[in-house]
Amino acid sequence: MARLPQPGGDAGNWGSILNDYLSQAHKSDGTLKDDSVTKTHLTPTLRTELDTKITESTANAAFAPITAQTEIEGRLSESELSSRYAPAVLGIITPEMFGAVGDGISDDTAALNAALASSATTNRVLVADPQAIYRVSQSGTKTFTTGTGSTFVAPFCIQIPTGSRVNWRNASLKVAPSFNGVVLSNVNTSIAGDKVEIIDAVIDGGGVGVGANRGFPSVILWGLSNSTVLGLRVTETSYIAASIAFCSNSIFDLLSVDKIRGQGIMLGNGLSDLNSDCKFGTLIAENVSDFGTFSQPGNGFCLGLVRSSIERIVTRNCSGGIKYLKGCDDVHTVYAEFDGTVLGDESNNAAANSGVKVQGDDVTAKAGRVTFDKIVSRFCAGSGLYVRFAKRVKIVDYNGYKNARLGLNDDVDLAEFEDLEIASISSENAGLGGVTITTNGSQYKFGRVTVRDFGDVTPANSFGFTPLQGHGRVNYLAVFDDRQTQIVSKAIHAVNDVQLHVDNYRTNVGNRVDIRSPKIFLGNPILSSGNSPLSGAY
Repeated sequence: MARLPQPGGDAGNWGSILNDYLSQAHKSDGTLKDDSVTKTHLTPTLRTELDTKITESTANAAFAPITAQTEIEGRLSESELSSRYAPAVLGIITPEMFGAVGDGISDDTAALNAALASSATTNRVLVADPQAIYRVSQSGTKTFTTGTGSTFVAPFCIQIPTGSRVNWRNASLKVAPSFNGVVLSNVNTSIAGDKVEIIDAVIDGGGVGVGANRGFPSVILWGLSNSTVLGLRVTETSYIAASIAFCSNSIFDLLSVDKIRGQGIMLGNGLSDLNSDCKFGTLIAENVSDFGTFSQPGNGFCLGLVRSSIERIVTRNCSGGIKYLKGCDDVHTVYAEFDGTVLGDESNNAAANSGVKVQGDDVTAKAGRVTFDKIVSRFCAGSGLYVRFAKRVKIVDYNGYKNARLGLNDDVDLAEFEDLEIASISSENAGLGGVTITTNGSQYKFGRVTVRDFGDVTPANSFGFTPLQGHGRVNYLAVFDDRQTQIVSKAIHAVNDVQLHVDNYRTNVGNRVDIRSPKIFLGNPILSSGNSPLSGAY
């Protein structure tokens, strides 16, 4: 029997006796053997306390495997995990999750509408496949009410409801060739609501409706508030490519149209359908042709804005230009450009209308408080800058080149205005005249006005600067004919009862100054002749 060594005895055997004793309760590595400490080794007091706290029934109830499994499954079921964690982890949905194919052949209309509805209710972003072509067709009709109370009914393909967030990632929404044999509403996107987000959407009409006046816009964005549209492109359709109206406190950037017959983008439409407190980044219209000279003249943009700003607005190869409508108030544009050429080809000019127009309807419906940092107009059939029924218009810099190509208007045509200020005007090679101020023009101030080589198309009866009515002041006026072809009729032509004060003027058009009004004052005249005699002096 194992024992401990006896003090005073067991001489020479202490080590073997002690090892034999320890091996009874320890393993070779020095740790206690399993079950070496039993209940009998515990003190009576400790045994009683443990028996009270851990009875056999308590242990079975607390640690039974089946009970534990049931408890875990109840707390972490599949439905619980999906509802609690999936939105936070995924955060997105796709059209394909709702059955969209995106092959350009299958009809994805129902799938897209279902996905859009889900985005609005779940607060998840709908993200499209950038390589997909989602073909859509008519899914219903919607009645729209204008600010004047009139209504129109437009068929639509998809609707983006309030709260939707959509990143199209430049995927194409392409219309079906026809439905029920009628080529109509195939491209309409109807949107109205608060906090809508649209990113990189391409609406491709595929030529549908281009040959017929469809009577309703292809894209309708009405009533947006606190919303963002970053990237919207509409191509190959007719009537109006996109109508954006009644919107407020929203941001729009990278809006573009191409190959449109009718009108490009309507940002409001007069006094009743205005957009307010909005910011617009880059707006581009290309290849917009007329669909009736007066009803749909091919304007790239028509603007009805209040307390809004535009960073850059450009039209290229459009029959019409950029028109600021009646009701515009407190609108600031950093850069506006009209280019009437086709891909920069000066011999191919498609424009049949004026470039940048600030134009109300009449004296009771004016456009007002419209300001520009810079306007560039090139190859307009009409005027490069056209102002009618406007008030408090301010322009820092206007640059016109080869405008008035039909020989019917001057490059800068101003009438029926009040409180007009232009810091710098430069007009070169105008088809008819340079600057004209006609009916009821009043209270104008011009800084530097330079007109060069006007009468390029119609030399007879062309004038460099023509104040016919109103009263104003010009700080510096320069009129030149560098060609010296003697085709220019008059450098300055003022024959009516106008009031004008010119501080300084220069011309090399001989003495061709025709002033018949006693209320015109020309200060510091410098009349000279020769080829570019004042080069570098102005």
